This record gives sequence, structure tokens and C-alpha cells, in this order.
Amino acid sequence: MTKEIVEGIGSALLQEFGYESHTEPMGQEKLTPCFVISCVESSDQKYPGNRYLLKNAFKISYFPKLEDNAEAEYYETAERMKNCLEFLQIEGH
Repeated sequence: MTKEIVEGIGSALLQEFGYESHTEPMGQEKLTPCFVISCVESSDQKYPGNRYLLKNAFKISYFPKLEDNAEAEYYETAERMKNCLEFLQIEGH
């Protein structure tokens, strides 16, 4: 399920920004702008009746174009990310 969530995040970011997403840190040769998505914490808790609570925390790093005003771009990107990631389309779910 985590893989599908990462793919859903990447798809939402691609649709909103048109930038590629990666699941591993890129080296010096990375193409910017881009996103790097990673799952930093995952847990599950069993409940009665064969039910589970699954929690996943994700880290999304943004690498902007190399410009003088990168800080303003960070703020704008964060706001747009908040909106486009509110609901994800997960294939098969």
C-alpha cells in the first residue's frame, strides 16, 4: 500500500506542477525542478474485528530551479502542494 501512496503523491505532483518525482535522492546531476518522495514512518495497529489502523508519514523534498528568488518559490510550492495533496487518487482503491 505504501508504494501505491507514493505513486499517488507523485501523480498528483506531476499533474499540479508538471515536474518529475523520484523516490531516491538524486546526485549532483539531478534535473531541477523536481520532487523526492520518501516514507519516513509507517505503523499499524490491530483493532477488533480484523480491522487495522495504518499510519504513514511521508517526506516530500522540493528542488527548485536555481534562481535568485528560490525562497519565494518554496512558499508558493508549499501552498500548492497542500492543496493538491489533500485527496489522492490511489489506483485500485
